[in-house]
Amino acid sequence: MLTLGDPIGEGRTAEVYDLGDGRVLKLLREGLPAGWLDVEAEKTASVRLAGAPAPGVHGPREVGYRIGYVFDRAPGKKMLARMRRSPQRVRQWGHLLGDIHARIFHCGCADLPDVKEMLAWKIVRAEALSSQEKAAARDLLTRLPGGTKVLHGDFHPNNVFLDGDEATVIDWVDASCGDPAADIARTMWLLSPDVDSKDGGLRRPARVLGDAARRAYAATILPAAGRTMSQVRAWRLPVLAGRLSEGIEHEEKALVGEVRRLLG
Repeated sequence: MLTLGDPIGEGRTAEVYDLGDGRVLKLLREGLPAGWLDVEAEKTASVRLAGAPAPGVHGPREVGYRIGYVFDRAPGKKMLARMRRSPQRVRQWGHLLGDIHARIFHCGCADLPDVKEMLAWKIVRAEALSSQEKAAARDLLTRLPGGTKVLHGDFHPNNVFLDGDEATVIDWVDASCGDPAADIARTMWLLSPDVDSKDGGLRRPARVLGDAARRAYAATILPAAGRTMSQVRAWRLPVLAGRLSEGIEHEEKALVGEVRRLLG
């Protein structure tokens, strides 16, 4: 039987263990649907085949009653850790984040669901919103453009590993196909102070660093993706309404407030 040490990474749904051979085992937390990891593994393999900087997938594995998948270990360190160690380079990190995101958009659509369909499904499940608010968000969504680019769905510095000039992007469970402006809108929110702090806000120095990284990211990704900030803002309402379905408790107040502001 496989003996695992302490996890080298963990999130709300899974723990990651080093297998010591250049690969890792991502184990789903007990009680969660096994299908979640199946979806992530299938999407990761699909986007990698399309040319995205995603890790290789080596198939499922069970440990006791828990379901897992084996992936290539992403080499290097997480970008977020590097940003925190070198805050004086925050603008460089923001530009680099935009460059890496643009690489994903250069990939043609893999075998992925449509982002508009995914967001519509999420909005219905946003319990913090009223039925009228959900309907308004979905109505706007129907009027937004489609697209044929690979979208990550949760692109931020903690999902990017850097090893010299090479980048590897992990956690593709929310990957989809569509307009890059939708993915940029999500990342702009994820780079905001409302996301980075569970107590509802950052100390002022961290806020300034976050603003600088966000501006640098936007300055790089918008021209690279051929999008304007107004096109990105058009996606903000359905993207944030959809995020409310994800159960991020420390963001809920800010998300609901912003959704209602956008609904006017």
